[in-house]
Amino acid sequence: MEGDPVNLALRLTRTTRHADGGSGRTETLTSPEALTSWAREQAGLPGYAANPIALTEVLAVRDATRALFAQAVGGKPGLAPADAAGVLNAASVRVPFTLELEPDSVAGEPKPTARRREAPLGTTAGSSAGQAFPDQASSDQASPDQASPDQASPDLAGLAARAAIDLLTGPDRSRLRACPAPRCVQYFLKDAPRQEFCKTACSNRTRAARHYARHRNDSAPAAN
Repeated sequence: MEGDPVNLALRLTRTTRHADGGSGRTETLTSPEALTSWAREQAGLPGYAANPIALTEVLAVRDATRALFAQAVGGKPGLAPADAAGVLNAASVRVPFTLELEPDSVAGEPKPTARRREAPLGTTAGSSAGQAFPDQASSDQASPDQASPDQASPDLAGLAARAAIDLLTGPDRSRLRACPAPRCVQYFLKDAPRQEFCKTACSNRTRAARHYARHRNDSAPAAN
């Protein structure tokens, strides 16, 4: 996961889902502690530590990413695309990166290839809140319980924004889909020609709903 920015972007969008038995949504990242656990277990960042500012920034990046994903697949964005792009751009510039030559590509290749390695250390979540998210208070004025994490903590908002931009501007954009299953609000990358849903459970639920609808129509009394 740590080396897969597309996976990080998609994983973050999935931290909100349809609420069971209702019309609203369930939020996974409800506190800095929840964000810390999610980042360590699901985002491949074992040393991550969140605070309230980091939580606000990550949620802003997630919602902006979902809005731009919706636009990309022809849906209705929940946030104006220009505003969403601004959120991602502001967070993304905080994350430095380096280019590394792929050793196997140097010999015998007309043009060596390189890979980009994110280098988030030293750019902490919340450390540039005033510049990246002008609606938030400057981190210099934050109270002690809102202080930035340790300097070794990666900037998750920046990494997620960079990952989303990579997806939206790269070849994987053509594979981006919104799951059509009832009550599902997730996005996925289509891996096979016949893939329609983000997971098997959504496929099964849709088939069951279609079967129920056909059975109900077949058993309905005919109109006189």
